[in-house]
Amino acid sequence: MEKSKKVAGVLLAIGIAAGATLGIFAFAVFPLPPGQAPSMRLPLQDFSTFVRFQSFNSTGHNGLDFNVNASTPIVAPCDLFVTEIRCWYNDRGGHWQTNVGASMNFEWTMEIAFESWATDEPTARVQEQAIAVAAWTRVAAGAPLGTLLCEGDGAHIHFMIRRNSAATCPFQYFAPTAQAELAAALVAINHTVPVCT
Repeated sequence: MEKSKKVAGVLLAIGIAAGATLGIFAFAVFPLPPGQAPSMRLPLQDFSTFVRFQSFNSTGHNGLDFNVNASTPIVAPCDLFVTEIRCWYNDRGGHWQTNVGASMNFEWTMEIAFESWATDEPTARVQEQAIAVAAWTRVAAGAPLGTLLCEGDGAHIHFMIRRNSAATCPFQYFAPTAQAELAAALVAINHTVPVCT
């Protein structure tokens, strides 16, 4: 009986230490406090190259597309912890893209796909090299994530956020100034479809 109490005490101590370590790790790594929703700026540094937009659709399109007609700087919409950079061939779209994955905390994640419309791997690797951040680093809101290159008419970023692994429309999490800036940019390109449907 005494031995089982000691084992239980040791396991409890290990559990408390592990929980404390995880909590410290989360506090040090993830920029968004637990239970808090993000407040974001827009991912385009400016809208001088912005030509088309595709809305979020809960039944088919899990993000916002910002199409451009020239190379465009992309910035962090909020403080992020970059978790992945992946260059891959999108069979469905018929082009290469580089995805930047990030976490805000355990609940909220983000993915920005740099879809330059590259049709071959060497061109895709040029887009990959245009990413300005590395995996496993923190990035401040407004800091450069990279440059979206324009290799064809379909060049765009696909901007997606997830809450507990479920895609959700980013628009409601844009700060009021960002919502107003996007609304003005959409008027300028005659986009009349709601941002979130």
